[in-house]
Amino acid sequence: MFVRLKWVNRNQIPVTTKIYRNETIIPNDQLTNPLASLDGSVLTWQDNTVVRRKTYYYVFETVNAGGQKVYSNPLKVYVEYNNGPGPRDLIWGDTQFGYFGTVASTDFFTPGDLAVFTPAIPYNPPTNLLPLWNKWIRRGKICYTPQSPCNMLVTYTSLYGNGLHFGTDDNGPWQPGGIAVVNQKRVIEKGFDKFIVRLPTATDDRNNPTVTIPAGSPDTVRRYSEVADFFYPGLSTVVCPSQRSPKLASAVAPPTANGGREMATATRFGTTGFVRALLASPVTPGSEYEKLGTLNAWNTGCSWLPVLELIPENGITIGA
Repeated sequence: MFVRLKWVNRNQIPVTTKIYRNETIIPNDQLTNPLASLDGSVLTWQDNTVVRRKTYYYVFETVNAGGQKVYSNPLKVYVEYNNGPGPRDLIWGDTQFGYFGTVASTDFFTPGDLAVFTPAIPYNPPTNLLPLWNKWIRRGKICYTPQSPCNMLVTYTSLYGNGLHFGTDDNGPWQPGGIAVVNQKRVIEKGFDKFIVRLPTATDDRNNPTVTIPAGSPDTVRRYSEVADFFYPGLSTVVCPSQRSPKLASAVAPPTANGGREMATATRFGTTGFVRALLASPVTPGSEYEKLGTLNAWNTGCSWLPVLELIPENGITIGA
Protein backbone atom coordinates (compact mmCIF):
# COMPACT_ATOMS: atom_id res chain seq x y z
CA MET A 1 0.00 0.00 0.00
CA PHE A 2 1.05 3.60 -0.50
CA VAL A 3 -0.05 7.15 0.20
CA ARG A 4 1.05 9.62 -2.48
CA LEU A 5 1.13 13.24 -1.30
CA LYS A 6 1.04 16.20 -3.68
CA TRP A 7 1.27 19.87 -2.76
CA VAL A 8 1.92 23.39 -4.06
CA ASN A 9 4.95 25.41 -2.93
CA ARG A 10 3.96 29.09 -2.84
CA ASN A 11 7.22 30.26 -1.26
CA GLN A 12 9.18 32.88 -3.20
CA ILE A 13 12.49 31.92 -1.58
CA PRO A 14 14.34 28.57 -1.42
CA VAL A 15 13.00 26.24 1.27
CA THR A 16 13.32 22.68 2.44
CA THR A 17 10.17 20.61 2.94
CA LYS A 18 10.08 18.04 5.74
CA ILE A 19 7.28 15.50 6.08
CA TYR A 20 6.28 13.96 9.41
CA ARG A 21 3.84 11.11 10.03
CA ASN A 22 2.20 9.94 13.22
CA GLU A 23 -0.83 7.88 14.20
CA THR A 24 -2.11 10.65 16.49
CA ILE A 25 -1.98 14.44 16.34
CA ILE A 26 1.28 15.64 17.95
CA PRO A 27 2.22 19.26 18.76
CA ASN A 28 4.66 20.74 16.27
CA ASP A 29 7.40 21.21 18.86
CA GLN A 30 7.31 17.46 19.57
CA LEU A 31 7.74 16.32 15.97
CA THR A 32 10.90 14.27 15.46
CA ASN A 33 12.50 12.14 12.73
CA PRO A 34 10.86 13.34 9.50
CA LEU A 35 10.11 10.62 6.95
CA ALA A 36 11.44 12.85 4.17
CA SER A 37 13.48 16.02 3.75
CA LEU A 38 13.02 17.41 0.25
CA ASP A 39 14.19 20.32 -1.85
CA GLY A 40 11.50 22.97 -2.27
CA SER A 41 11.20 22.19 -5.97
CA VAL A 42 9.87 18.70 -5.17
CA LEU A 43 6.05 18.71 -5.10
CA THR A 44 5.18 15.04 -4.66
CA TRP A 45 6.30 12.25 -2.36
CA GLN A 46 5.11 8.69 -1.84
CA ASP A 47 4.95 6.90 1.50
CA ASN A 48 5.34 3.15 0.88
CA THR A 49 5.37 2.10 4.54
CA VAL A 50 1.67 2.54 5.39
CA VAL A 51 -0.65 -0.23 6.52
CA ARG A 52 -4.10 -0.73 5.07
CA ARG A 53 -7.05 0.45 7.17
CA LYS A 54 -4.93 2.55 9.50
CA THR A 55 -5.24 6.32 10.01
CA TYR A 56 -2.20 8.59 9.79
CA TYR A 57 -1.61 12.30 10.33
CA TYR A 58 0.91 14.00 8.05
CA VAL A 59 2.49 17.38 8.84
CA PHE A 60 4.55 19.46 6.38
CA GLU A 61 7.34 21.66 7.72
CA THR A 62 9.00 24.24 5.47
CA VAL A 63 12.34 25.68 6.54
CA ASN A 64 14.15 28.58 4.86
CA ALA A 65 17.89 29.24 4.79
CA GLY A 66 17.63 31.32 7.96
CA GLY A 67 16.06 28.46 9.90
CA GLN A 68 12.57 29.92 10.05
CA LYS A 69 9.91 27.21 10.14
CA VAL A 70 6.27 27.03 9.09
CA TYR A 71 4.05 24.01 9.79
CA SER A 72 0.93 22.82 8.02
CA ASN A 73 -2.19 21.64 9.79
CA PRO A 74 -2.22 17.84 10.29
CA LEU A 75 -3.50 16.03 7.20
CA LYS A 76 -5.63 13.05 8.21
CA VAL A 77 -5.40 10.07 5.84
CA TYR A 78 -7.23 6.75 6.14
CA VAL A 79 -5.42 4.12 4.08
CA GLU A 80 -7.60 2.02 1.80
CA TYR A 81 -7.58 0.80 -1.76
CA ASN A 82 -8.80 3.41 -4.21
CA ASN A 83 -12.13 2.36 -5.67
CA GLY A 84 -12.88 5.53 -7.61
CA PRO A 85 -15.42 8.35 -7.32
CA GLY A 86 -18.84 7.69 -5.85
CA PRO A 87 -20.10 5.32 -3.15
CA ARG A 88 -17.49 3.06 -1.56
CA ASP A 89 -19.82 0.36 -0.19
CA LEU A 90 -21.77 -2.18 -2.27
CA ILE A 91 -25.57 -2.00 -2.21
CA TRP A 92 -25.70 -5.61 -3.36
CA GLY A 93 -23.43 -8.30 -4.79
CA ASP A 94 -19.75 -8.99 -4.28
CA THR A 95 -16.44 -8.36 -6.05
CA GLN A 96 -17.39 -10.78 -8.84
CA PHE A 97 -20.49 -8.76 -9.67
CA GLY A 98 -21.89 -5.99 -7.53
CA TYR A 99 -23.43 -2.51 -7.56
CA PHE A 100 -22.36 0.56 -5.59
CA GLY A 101 -25.00 3.07 -6.68
CA THR A 102 -25.05 6.20 -8.81
CA VAL A 103 -22.62 9.07 -9.36
CA ALA A 104 -23.78 12.46 -10.66
CA SER A 105 -22.11 13.44 -13.92
CA THR A 106 -21.21 16.79 -12.34
CA ASP A 107 -19.01 14.80 -9.92
CA PHE A 108 -17.67 12.51 -12.64
CA PHE A 109 -17.86 13.08 -16.42
CA THR A 110 -20.58 14.88 -18.33
CA PRO A 111 -21.29 13.88 -21.93
CA GLY A 112 -19.79 17.24 -22.85
CA ASP A 113 -16.57 16.25 -21.06
CA LEU A 114 -16.38 13.11 -23.18
CA ALA A 115 -17.12 15.15 -26.30
CA VAL A 116 -14.04 17.26 -25.53
CA PHE A 117 -12.10 14.02 -25.14
CA THR A 118 -13.27 12.85 -28.58
CA PRO A 119 -13.17 16.00 -30.75
CA ALA A 120 -13.09 13.97 -33.98
CA ILE A 121 -16.57 12.54 -33.24
CA PRO A 122 -19.54 14.91 -33.82
CA TYR A 123 -21.45 15.56 -30.60
CA ASN A 124 -25.16 14.65 -30.85
CA PRO A 125 -26.50 14.22 -27.31
CA PRO A 126 -29.92 12.59 -26.80
CA THR A 127 -32.82 14.84 -25.91
CA ASN A 128 -33.59 12.93 -22.69
CA LEU A 129 -30.06 13.06 -21.29
CA LEU A 130 -29.85 11.71 -17.72
CA PRO A 131 -26.98 13.10 -15.65
CA LEU A 132 -26.18 9.85 -13.82
CA TRP A 133 -23.55 7.12 -13.97
CA ASN A 134 -23.92 3.67 -12.43
CA LYS A 135 -20.93 2.32 -10.50
CA TRP A 136 -20.27 -1.44 -10.66
CA ILE A 137 -17.67 -4.02 -9.80
CA ARG A 138 -17.31 -7.02 -12.10
CA ARG A 139 -14.61 -9.65 -11.74
CA GLY A 140 -12.73 -7.35 -9.42
CA LYS A 141 -12.77 -4.41 -11.86
CA ILE A 142 -14.63 -1.21 -11.01
CA CYS A 143 -16.59 0.12 -13.98
CA TYR A 144 -18.87 3.08 -14.61
CA THR A 145 -21.68 3.14 -17.17
CA PRO A 146 -23.95 6.03 -18.18
CA GLN A 147 -27.67 5.99 -17.45
CA SER A 148 -28.31 7.24 -20.98
CA PRO A 149 -26.22 7.49 -24.18
CA CYS A 150 -23.33 9.94 -24.10
CA ASN A 151 -23.65 10.54 -27.83
CA MET A 152 -25.95 9.53 -30.69
CA LEU A 153 -25.30 8.56 -34.32
CA VAL A 154 -21.75 7.40 -33.51
CA THR A 155 -20.19 4.93 -35.95
CA TYR A 156 -18.00 1.94 -35.25
CA THR A 157 -15.40 3.40 -37.58
CA SER A 158 -15.18 6.58 -35.53
CA LEU A 159 -15.02 4.66 -32.24
CA TYR A 160 -12.27 2.37 -33.48
CA GLY A 161 -10.41 5.27 -35.09
CA ASN A 162 -10.40 7.09 -31.75
CA GLY A 163 -9.14 4.02 -29.86
CA LEU A 164 -12.44 3.56 -28.01
CA HIS A 165 -13.45 0.07 -29.08
CA PHE A 166 -11.56 -2.73 -27.28
CA GLY A 167 -9.83 -1.10 -24.31
CA THR A 168 -6.65 -3.10 -24.98
CA ASP A 169 -3.06 -1.94 -25.42
CA ASP A 170 -2.89 -3.16 -29.02
CA ASN A 171 -4.79 -2.69 -32.29
CA GLY A 172 -7.58 -5.09 -31.34
CA PRO A 173 -8.34 -8.55 -32.76
CA TRP A 174 -9.93 -7.03 -35.87
CA GLN A 175 -10.43 -3.63 -37.46
CA PRO A 176 -12.97 -1.91 -39.67
CA GLY A 177 -11.96 -2.01 -43.30
CA GLY A 178 -10.47 1.00 -45.00
CA ILE A 179 -8.92 2.79 -42.00
CA ALA A 180 -5.54 2.63 -40.33
CA VAL A 181 -5.04 0.44 -37.29
CA VAL A 182 -5.16 2.33 -33.98
CA ASN A 183 -4.09 1.35 -30.46
CA GLN A 184 -7.27 0.65 -28.50
CA LYS A 185 -6.25 1.75 -25.02
CA ARG A 186 -7.61 5.25 -24.44
CA VAL A 187 -7.23 6.67 -20.96
CA ILE A 188 -9.11 9.63 -19.50
CA GLU A 189 -8.37 11.25 -16.14
CA LYS A 190 -10.55 12.71 -13.41
CA GLY A 191 -8.62 14.20 -10.54
CA PHE A 192 -6.13 11.54 -9.51
CA ASP A 193 -8.12 8.69 -11.08
CA LYS A 194 -7.54 7.19 -14.53
CA PHE A 195 -10.05 5.26 -16.62
CA ILE A 196 -9.93 3.12 -19.76
CA VAL A 197 -12.76 4.10 -22.10
CA ARG A 198 -14.11 1.18 -24.13
CA LEU A 199 -17.25 -0.58 -25.36
CA PRO A 200 -19.15 -3.23 -23.38
CA THR A 201 -19.01 -6.91 -24.27
CA ALA A 202 -22.20 -8.22 -25.88
CA THR A 203 -21.78 -11.99 -25.42
CA ASP A 204 -20.78 -14.37 -22.64
CA ASP A 205 -17.21 -13.19 -22.01
CA ARG A 206 -16.15 -15.61 -19.25
CA ASN A 207 -14.13 -18.01 -21.39
CA ASN A 208 -14.17 -16.83 -25.01
CA PRO A 209 -14.53 -13.04 -25.19
CA THR A 210 -14.25 -12.90 -28.98
CA VAL A 211 -17.18 -15.22 -29.68
CA THR A 212 -19.98 -13.84 -31.84
CA ILE A 213 -23.56 -15.00 -32.08
CA PRO A 214 -26.21 -14.86 -34.80
CA ALA A 215 -28.87 -12.19 -34.67
CA GLY A 216 -32.00 -13.36 -32.86
CA SER A 217 -30.19 -15.98 -30.75
CA PRO A 218 -31.82 -16.95 -27.42
CA ASP A 219 -31.69 -14.30 -24.73
CA THR A 220 -29.66 -16.56 -22.43
CA VAL A 221 -26.68 -16.37 -24.82
CA ARG A 222 -26.11 -12.86 -23.55
CA ARG A 223 -26.07 -13.81 -19.89
CA TYR A 224 -22.65 -12.94 -18.39
CA SER A 225 -22.08 -10.16 -20.91
CA GLU A 226 -21.51 -6.55 -19.89
CA VAL A 227 -24.51 -5.42 -21.91
CA ALA A 228 -26.75 -7.71 -19.85
CA ASP A 229 -25.01 -6.95 -16.57
CA PHE A 230 -24.55 -3.18 -16.89
CA PHE A 231 -27.25 -1.87 -19.21
CA TYR A 232 -30.37 -4.07 -19.04
CA PRO A 233 -30.88 -3.27 -15.33
CA GLY A 234 -31.11 0.46 -15.99
CA LEU A 235 -32.17 0.85 -19.62
CA SER A 236 -35.44 -1.03 -19.51
CA THR A 237 -38.47 -0.94 -17.26
CA VAL A 238 -38.91 -4.73 -17.21
CA VAL A 239 -36.62 -7.55 -16.06
CA CYS A 240 -34.93 -9.06 -19.09
CA PRO A 241 -34.28 -12.82 -19.15
CA SER A 242 -30.50 -12.58 -19.43
CA GLN A 243 -29.80 -10.00 -16.72
CA ARG A 244 -28.36 -11.27 -13.44
CA SER A 245 -28.91 -8.17 -11.32
CA PRO A 246 -31.95 -6.61 -9.69
CA LYS A 247 -33.70 -3.83 -11.56
CA LEU A 248 -32.11 -0.51 -10.63
CA ALA A 249 -34.24 2.01 -8.78
CA SER A 250 -33.24 4.57 -11.42
CA ALA A 251 -34.29 2.35 -14.36
CA VAL A 252 -35.95 4.12 -17.26
CA ALA A 253 -37.15 3.18 -20.72
CA PRO A 254 -34.35 3.71 -23.25
CA PRO A 255 -34.30 6.56 -25.73
CA THR A 256 -35.81 5.53 -29.04
CA ALA A 257 -34.81 5.88 -32.66
CA ASN A 258 -36.05 4.79 -36.07
CA GLY A 259 -39.55 6.09 -35.58
CA GLY A 260 -39.74 5.00 -31.94
CA ARG A 261 -38.94 1.36 -32.67
CA GLU A 262 -35.41 0.65 -31.50
CA MET A 263 -32.08 1.89 -30.25
CA ALA A 264 -28.92 0.33 -31.65
CA THR A 265 -26.07 0.40 -29.16
CA ALA A 266 -22.45 -0.14 -30.11
CA THR A 267 -20.94 -3.22 -28.46
CA ARG A 268 -17.47 -4.62 -28.24
CA PHE A 269 -17.30 -7.84 -30.24
CA GLY A 270 -18.25 -8.97 -33.73
CA THR A 271 -16.68 -10.27 -36.92
CA THR A 272 -14.91 -8.40 -39.66
CA GLY A 273 -17.45 -6.59 -41.80
CA PHE A 274 -20.29 -7.01 -39.30
CA VAL A 275 -21.00 -5.48 -35.93
CA ARG A 276 -23.43 -6.42 -33.21
CA ALA A 277 -25.98 -4.05 -31.76
CA LEU A 278 -28.31 -4.23 -28.80
CA LEU A 279 -31.84 -3.52 -29.98
CA ALA A 280 -34.02 -1.91 -27.33
CA SER A 281 -37.71 -1.52 -28.10
CA PRO A 282 -40.25 -0.18 -25.59
CA VAL A 283 -42.99 -1.56 -27.86
CA THR A 284 -42.34 -5.22 -27.06
CA PRO A 285 -40.33 -5.25 -23.83
CA GLY A 286 -38.76 -8.41 -22.50
CA SER A 287 -37.76 -9.84 -25.85
CA GLU A 288 -36.87 -7.07 -28.27
CA TYR A 289 -34.83 -5.44 -25.53
CA GLU A 290 -32.33 -8.23 -25.88
CA LYS A 291 -31.99 -9.12 -29.54
CA LEU A 292 -28.62 -8.60 -31.09
CA GLY A 293 -28.87 -7.36 -34.62
CA THR A 294 -26.24 -7.32 -37.32
CA LEU A 295 -25.27 -4.00 -38.86
CA ASN A 296 -23.79 -4.53 -42.27
CA ALA A 297 -21.83 -1.29 -42.46
CA TRP A 298 -19.15 0.13 -40.23
CA ASN A 299 -20.56 3.61 -40.73
CA THR A 300 -24.02 2.78 -39.34
CA GLY A 301 -24.90 5.25 -36.58
CA CYS A 302 -25.30 3.88 -33.04
CA SER A 303 -25.80 5.28 -29.57
CA TRP A 304 -22.61 5.46 -27.53
CA LEU A 305 -22.87 3.82 -24.12
CA PRO A 306 -19.24 3.48 -23.04
CA VAL A 307 -17.74 1.57 -20.14
CA LEU A 308 -15.24 3.55 -18.07
CA GLU A 309 -12.98 1.03 -16.33
CA LEU A 310 -11.00 2.32 -13.35
CA ILE A 311 -7.27 1.69 -13.59
CA PRO A 312 -6.52 0.30 -10.11
CA GLU A 313 -3.78 1.59 -7.83
CA ASN A 314 -2.56 -0.08 -4.64
CA GLY A 315 -3.01 3.09 -2.65
CA ILE A 316 -4.37 6.63 -2.64
CA THR A 317 -3.25 10.08 -3.76
CA ILE A 318 -3.93 13.13 -1.61
CA GLY A 319 -3.29 16.81 -2.19
CA ALA A 320 -3.18 19.45 -4.88
